[in-house]
Amino acid sequence: ALIGTILLLSCNNKNENKWEELKVNGSKYKISEKAIIQTKSSFLDDVIIKLGVVSDIEGNLENAVKTAEIFRKEKVDAVVIAGDCYENEKIRINPIYPDSKNNVNEMIAGIKPYAFLYVPIFIIPGNHEEINVYNEAINKLKENYSNVICINKKSVDLEGFNIVGLGGYHDKR
Repeated sequence: ALIGTILLLSCNNKNENKWEELKVNGSKYKISEKAIIQTKSSFLDDVIIKLGVVSDIEGNLENAVKTAEIFRKEKVDAVVIAGDCYENEKIRINPIYPDSKNNVNEMIAGIKPYAFLYVPIFIIPGNHEEINVYNEAINKLKENYSNVICINKKSVDLEGFNIVGLGGYHDKR
């Protein structure tokens, strides 16, 4: 049995037929529109999976750098970023960064400290993400960091440890 496992949900995706291959730091993955399956693990040798989980970065680069450093010291095997990667001044009553005009760059800057860990970075959108901004930022990040993986509406099977990405909604307060 794995130590420290949290089983969120498992999905059966046997009807998938378009798969992309990905290698991250010794692990191998098959990725389709609905599933990510780890086919070779570089971190199960010790039967422990260490996940770093963070949300609500909301443009605070200083906090992102600090938590990424904690994750590095803890030698996490993967990171889950559970939304609100940029502030989105459109929905914030009292924006912290009122002069922020480029949410794509703000999201990229907030995720990069985790991407530098060179472990899988699983991301879902939160209520701050507008889908066009979120998709553009993810696509730009993937140009240089293949370990950044959107898991929105996908299941992730890490050789028996399962995560399902059900991203947030866009709150147009």
